[in-house]
Amino acid sequence: MTMGNTEMMDREQPHDSLPRVGVMTDIIATDLPENITINVRSLLCIVKDILKYAISPSDLEEQPEFDLLRGMNNNPRLLKLLAHDILRIRTEILCYTESGDPWEEQEVAKRIFITVSRYSWEVKLVMVLAAFAVNYGDCLLTSQLNMVNPMATSISVLKQLPIGLSVLHHNEQNISSSSTNTKKSSETELINAISKLIQSILSITETIVEFFELPAGYITDDDSSSLSRATLLIQPAVYWTIQCIMACISQFNGLLIVSDQMMEPWEFSLPSWDHKIDRIHGNLSHEINSCRQEIEHKKHKQVHENLVELFRTTQAYNTKILKALLCTKDALPLIDGSSKIRVGVEALRRKTVMLLISDPQICHAELIILEQIYNDVHLGKPERPYEMIWLPVHDTTQSMGWTDTRQHEFDRVRSSMPWYSLYHPSFLDPAAIQFIKEQWHFEKKKPIIVVLDQQGKVTCQNAIHMMWIWGITAFPFTNIREADLWDSEKWTIEFIVNGIDPTVLDWIREDKFVCLYGGEDINWVRIFATTMQRVVQESKTNLEMLYVGKSNPKEQVKNIIDIIMKERLSHCWQDPMSIRFFWDRLESMWYSKLQHTRSIDNDPMMREITTMLTFDGSGDGWAILTKGSGEIVKAHGSKMLEVLAKFNEWKTNIEQHGFAQAIARALDTYPSHEHCSCLVLPGMTPGKTHELSCTECGRPMELYTLYQCCDN
Repeated sequence: MTMGNTEMMDREQPHDSLPRVGVMTDIIATDLPENITINVRSLLCIVKDILKYAISPSDLEEQPEFDLLRGMNNNPRLLKLLAHDILRIRTEILCYTESGDPWEEQEVAKRIFITVSRYSWEVKLVMVLAAFAVNYGDCLLTSQLNMVNPMATSISVLKQLPIGLSVLHHNEQNISSSSTNTKKSSETELINAISKLIQSILSITETIVEFFELPAGYITDDDSSSLSRATLLIQPAVYWTIQCIMACISQFNGLLIVSDQMMEPWEFSLPSWDHKIDRIHGNLSHEINSCRQEIEHKKHKQVHENLVELFRTTQAYNTKILKALLCTKDALPLIDGSSKIRVGVEALRRKTVMLLISDPQICHAELIILEQIYNDVHLGKPERPYEMIWLPVHDTTQSMGWTDTRQHEFDRVRSSMPWYSLYHPSFLDPAAIQFIKEQWHFEKKKPIIVVLDQQGKVTCQNAIHMMWIWGITAFPFTNIREADLWDSEKWTIEFIVNGIDPTVLDWIREDKFVCLYGGEDINWVRIFATTMQRVVQESKTNLEMLYVGKSNPKEQVKNIIDIIMKERLSHCWQDPMSIRFFWDRLESMWYSKLQHTRSIDNDPMMREITTMLTFDGSGDGWAILTKGSGEIVKAHGSKMLEVLAKFNEWKTNIEQHGFAQAIARALDTYPSHEHCSCLVLPGMTPGKTHELSCTECGRPMELYTLYQCCDN
């Protein structure tokens, strides 16, 4: 059965010299499909089980797909028809292989296609593969049993099964571990080559079946070049795969017959077929993947358009909106934070719903603050008139996949939430994520809270700023409610620290001066605090100082807090959460004002908020002080320190103007620095920029983009 490499390369291969167009015309002419519903996936699974157990006896301990077997047995008449046609295919192939004439392949293939003419193309292929599996499995099963079952031994003798079949699986491991000088038997090598080719046949069959499982209605021949190209490849792919199956059977049955003079050497034919099938499979997979992309694109577009339309029209209840937004077939897509059981969106009917949208790795500090607000009083009502849902947005386009570690972390965060949560980030459709980003301007860095009323109408695209500033008092979190709250506010120390530290409110009630200061320069902090203590003592002023650190407090701020406490320089917030919340509230004030088209030119409070944020952005020290609801005096650290150091020059003004006004008048005598301030506000929506003027000199500020990958 062997020949030289040169002779094998020069020998003409019948399957490569076929006039493909003419053959395919004849084959296509046999296609006369009937309205027969075949569970081709179940049939393919049965075939794969047979071949898997035949190739790898170690898999015999595994159980077959009984559900799929029952699915085939549910229609005995159909199963009998399939069995009859599979037997006819086996007969055709066995007659061909016993003749040993490779030039009969074309006629045999045509007769096989006539046998399966009533079936669709993917069923035709699986039927032929089933015929091969029965034949192949029958021989190998008999071979495997003949060493332990006398009846199998007798059958092996009558079938003239080679010794190589019976010992292949017992000796394969020993053969592979023996010396490289030990040569495998020809029969063992042939079985291994056939097994390798079977894997290629199964792979392309799986792909062809998947093609016919693509959902109809999303792409058609008219509008999809990928579908057209894939369709053109399917029929030739089925034909060549069936020819490959015949080659496998031919070579396998060649072991069982006496005369093999006409057989093509397997060392040449099987690798050639393997290469050919892999090449066809690669081309077909490429086009089918393109089809899948087109389908996903159209699904994505359809879901997105559906969401836009739903939010544009008035709905009777919010449940329809929520189901479309989650876009999952799962009937229980949510976890109830109180009971920790899975529920459907019907649990939120007739509720104001706040959608907490964030990265799955949401900031722990923000969660604690949100939980405090969420657990606030129910506005005097017997039950909570609002509910919150956490929608974790996992960007599948990023290189980092959804690992077990990320799943464990997600489960931990989700279990800590008292409100509703999406059961899994995958329940949020990519089209819904696109909608959230485009319509509600969500960015990964900053969470947002979108408020839906009882009909699912958006009443606020981002209520997180209102929640940070006023807490649950801002309910029902509408733009009108936000404007009303701003109209009733004044820029006071009480408003700046409201909800953070009740001690400050006690100072205000006790009619004390209150000084807030911050920065991360420990030298300035120490000098400022000791200088202020001396000035207060000399002027006999009742004043309390509070260090509020810096936004996103780092290790440096923690060290400063330790020094302040150790040296008793002033009061400070030992909990970093309080410091973070202080600055988050100021940022929220800025964004909230901005949403109402306010600026430092038309809103005095916006000027004060911007000044505080520029203090933080400068990195230097700063201080503000006031008494009660009086005017707040403010200055950068160096300027404030210079004024305090020259206390003797202005202390005489205290009796006439008061302590705060005396400092304010002294500050007015110092000119502004040429480079006044800078402002860093993370989370700005790309493309939405705003002109800002410096709060010190009034000149327009230049706009820069800050790229920051982490908080370090």
